Amino acid sequence: ISALWARDSEIIFSDNLIYHNYSGINFFRNTLTLKGNSIMNNLLEGLRIREGIPVVEGNLIDGNRYGLMVVDTVYGTFNRNVILHNLESGIALRGPANIEVKENIIQGNGLNGISIQDSSAVIQGNLISANGERGIGVLSFHGTITGNNILGNGLYNLGIDGENDV
Repeated sequence: ISALWARDSEIIFSDNLIYHNYSGINFFRNTLTLKGNSIMNNLLEGLRIREGIPVVEGNLIDGNRYGLMVVDTVYGTFNRNVILHNLESGIALRGPANIEVKENIIQGNGLNGISIQDSSAVIQGNLISANGERGIGVLSFHGTITGNNILGNGLYNLGIDGENDV
């Protein structure tokens, strides 16, 4: 079902085109370096990372249902990626801790640029614009959101649905 599925591995994955699959790339419990790839037009997620230690930098993630989904990952960096035109969320954070999301372009996604649920992160220096509903949608979050350009999103630039302050 996935163009690439990997589990319990050490992976360096660079300069590849993952295009027009049912599911793009699915990594589970990997030590991962993912750089310079184009992940485009996959029916489900473009890139799904669960429980690994990822370094994801300089990739194009465009036209998938979900661009980048990060689930239950402790530690990791997601920097200088271009995440565009995904049907639902550009980035979905569900349960990760101690991650960085820095200097990305997150633009034109259908619902949220970044969706955050039960997460701990530093979100800094990103351009988050022209997303359908929210630039950043927060259910529950602990961390910092600083130095971003969040503008021209549909309903809210920052929408908070949870009980806690951000």
